[in-house]
Amino acid sequence: MDLEKNELKEKVSNFDYITWLKNFTLEYHWVSDENWLYRPEVVSYEDKKKSLELSYLYFGIDAWARQNLMYPKKVTIGERNGYYYNVQFDDAFFQVGLLNGDKMVCYAKRVEQLDKEDFINFYDVVSNKKRENLKQLHQYLQSLSEYIVLLHQNGVPTEAIASQVNTTIEVINLEQNETLQNDTEKTFNR
Repeated sequence: MDLEKNELKEKVSNFDYITWLKNFTLEYHWVSDENWLYRPEVVSYEDKKKSLELSYLYFGIDAWARQNLMYPKKVTIGERNGYYYNVQFDDAFFQVGLLNGDKMVCYAKRVEQLDKEDFINFYDVVSNKKRENLKQLHQYLQSLSEYIVLLHQNGVPTEAIASQVNTTIEVINLEQNETLQNDTEKTFNR
């Protein structure tokens, strides 16, 4: 496990790997850790080896993001469900994700930057930069927890509390999806 932790840290502690990804995806806009298993002659040994290391990049970004209260977005590609982060490095924008199916597959693909879509700046990951309002957000979450406990102590069933929280989250998600859909339509109708 220590070897994996070191590999994980290496992929997000400098710019070597992301620079390779930026250059590689100029030719191949989609790369996964299973891409070249069946066609190894298409790319160099070094590129194949690096593509097999995508999981370290994903999990390195995931660890940094979760420390900053950022969570991956859900995605479905074909019959596989998974999660992804939008990542920016210089003028390159990526979707770096994880798909579940018969086996776990990590991928990265070039994407266009949409107006209101959030991208993690890879420089922030490398420098381990914390969100400006992280402390305040933790305080809000602590207050939410205290309110939930207070509601429960006053006889509100946990099912009612969960239902209210889930309803609020669903409303937020619907608003975000509508905004994303409107932004996407604007981008394609230009």
